[in-house]
Amino acid sequence: MKIFKEITTIQDVEDLATDICASEQWTTVNCLPLNVKTCKIITFTRRRNPIPVHYSINREQIEQVNEIRDLGVIIEVDFANVIWGPTTTTEMKALESLQKRFLILLYFRDFS
Repeated sequence: MKIFKEITTIQDVEDLATDICASEQWTTVNCLPLNVKTCKIITFTRRRNPIPVHYSINREQIEQVNEIRDLGVIIEVDFANVIWGPTTTTEMKALESLQKRFLILLYFRDFS
């Protein structure tokens, strides 16, 4: 399960915490307990001083990481900021085009 939200204000932090809590309650009601040790938080930002966040499940703080493996792909925050940080509109459009093609490729590889 993945839960994500763009965080631009403290209210966004609180909203995400509410979503995590609701997911935690849903898993409890449906007898699907979450293993907090396998839950991770990864933050992607260009801000020099991102809004600090601390989330928890079952009163245990979720670990903040700079690298995560998702569907077999390892994503490193430091690496991503340098390579995937376009600064011009042309670069942003080129990156978005590449990302769309990659997602289509993944989708058809896995679901066709």
